[in-house]
Amino acid sequence: MAANEERVLKRITEILNLCDPGTYSKTLSGRNKTRNQNAIADFTAEAGLMICKAIAERPNEFRSGFLADTPAITESGLAMPPHIGPPARVLIIPCPDGFPVEARRSSYDKIQSYRENVEKVYDPVNHDEPDSTLSGLYDIWDDRFFFTGVSAVLSLAKVPSREDNANLIPEIMENTWIRLGVGEGGKVGVSEYAARLIGEYAEKGRGDLEEFKAGGRIFSEVDVPQQMPTDHNLVK
Repeated sequence: MAANEERVLKRITEILNLCDPGTYSKTLSGRNKTRNQNAIADFTAEAGLMICKAIAERPNEFRSGFLADTPAITESGLAMPPHIGPPARVLIIPCPDGFPVEARRSSYDKIQSYRENVEKVYDPVNHDEPDSTLSGLYDIWDDRFFFTGVSAVLSLAKVPSREDNANLIPEIMENTWIRLGVGEGGKVGVSEYAARLIGEYAEKGRGDLEEFKAGGRIFSEVDVPQQMPTDHNLVK
C-alpha cells in the first residue's frame, strides 16, 4: 500500500507550526498563510523525492514501480538511456532466432575484442553466431552500454519525479517522509530554537533512509516537538 501524501502533508504542517509558529503559524495573515502552505507543500514534495530516489537507485522489493524495459538495443557502445541505479536485469539475444539469456558482466575492453574476434583467436564462432562462447556479455562504462550478441534489453529504473510521490512511496516510509519533510523546513529563515528542533527531525529522517538502504523496514512513530515556553513564544 502506498503512503498517504495528504496525511503526510498535514502532519508536516502540524509539526512545523509547533516548531516555529512565528514562521509557519496559521494565525498569520492570509497572504502569509498561502505562502507558507505552498512552501510546506514544496518541502513535502522534495522529501518524497528523496525517498523515491533511495528506492529507485538500488535493488529492493519496492523498486519494481520504477522499472521499465528499454527497446531492443542493437548497437554496442551507445549511451545509456536516462535512469538511476544499476540495471535490474540485462537480457541478450545471442544470435539470430535465438532465445533471450541472462547476460553476464564482463569488461568493455574484452567485449570490444570479442566482438572483433580478429583471426578467430577467442572462438572459431563469432559473438553473434549460434553456439558462440563469446555471446551474452555486457558492461557499462562511461555511461555507455557494451555487449556481445545480436541485441539486448535492459530493465532500468526511471529517474523519479515529484509525481511519483503519490503512488510509489510505500506506507512503511510515511514516518520517514514526515521527518524529512519537516527537515526541509529548516532551509528557510526560522528561529534558532526552531532550527534545532527541525534539525532533529531531519537527522532522524536521514537515519531512516540509511536504515532502509541497509534493509531496515520498521520506522518509529513521529513525535510532536517538546515545547519549552520559556525558550519559545507560542502563538496563542
